[in-house]
Amino acid sequence: MSFDTPGKKPPHRLPRNHAWFDQDMCNHLFIVTYGRTGSTLLLGILNSHPKIRIHGENEGLFYQLYSSLKALDAYERHRLPEGNDTSSEPFFGSSEFPYHQTRNEICDIFDHFFPEDDAVETRGFKEIRYDMPDLENYLDFLKGRYENTRFIFLTRDHQAVARSGFYQTTDPDFMESYLTILESRFLGYAGKNPESSFHLRYEELLDFARIQELFSFIGHPANEAIWRDAVAAKHSFNQKAIIGVSKASNLVIFDSAKRLLESSHLDIKNHELKNISKLALTGVLLPFPESGELTSLTFQGGSARYQAKLGIPSPGYRNKFPHNPLAATARFSFIPDPPDLRGGIEDFDLVATFANTGAEVIGRLFISVDHGRTP
Repeated sequence: MSFDTPGKKPPHRLPRNHAWFDQDMCNHLFIVTYGRTGSTLLLGILNSHPKIRIHGENEGLFYQLYSSLKALDAYERHRLPEGNDTSSEPFFGSSEFPYHQTRNEICDIFDHFFPEDDAVETRGFKEIRYDMPDLENYLDFLKGRYENTRFIFLTRDHQAVARSGFYQTTDPDFMESYLTILESRFLGYAGKNPESSFHLRYEELLDFARIQELFSFIGHPANEAIWRDAVAAKHSFNQKAIIGVSKASNLVIFDSAKRLLESSHLDIKNHELKNISKLALTGVLLPFPESGELTSLTFQGGSARYQAKLGIPSPGYRNKFPHNPLAATARFSFIPDPPDLRGGIEDFDLVATFANTGAEVIGRLFISVDHGRTP
């Protein structure tokens, strides 16, 4: 079904000879997801590219406009001839309603929602409100309305969603059922439309190889340094810092913790996580002298709590930071008490306590052993 304005072509439906058009580059991109999947972080990662501008949520505005056009189309089919438009008819007044004017006004919102900017090649928005009965028709409408449209379907482990943020007060059994149905509809559409669909999981936001695949799907190059900066910045509701675990990983500290630490580093003793049940972690956290000595460091997830051994000699950091008296013993180790990974996907808050500033969540460790892949 098409709801075009008669005689009017939307400005973002680019002709195939337009300089922006490229069969390998999408001109419009929509993030299809639900709450607490890292969609705002994905937004930041995408918008770190100068030629991409993805807007945030719009409270389901586009779907309401789409529904209005459907209702308008149905209403127009009931238009009564002027001579028969009497108060005894159920659709009395339909002959006087300004259908074309109303359709033009609605379509103008679609056509001008995205600001004109010659530097932007891919535009769109993310939305978490997709529990509508006609999801497939709505996504098809977006594809028909905008030139060269693609979708990112972003999902997350359902139990982790239920434990997260503002869903903590929602019945977890309801959330599991709700998300299972919603996600099956997402992936069902993606399966029918593989050329325009990309499925990304929450933990893959920290996997640069997957981010490269995503940007390739969109038609733009990915930059690892810019991606790392985007990952380290705060995004969305109650977001914690992110620690990316990989063979050559450093500890990525959330911006708010950088005022406390002069330097940080994470060592992975087990580079291959696929077949292990525990992860041996060591590293260095060097507080600024004004923060005070690091007095405790724990990973906390649900009822689990893992305590690091502190004060381990770090001669390399002592030489690198001779002005900082804390540098000589800045190394920590979770080897005596490593996080248990047998539960599959785990989220651990990293809580540090400093002598002068107290306790603070400075990071979060995301590990997925289900896929044999680390973020």
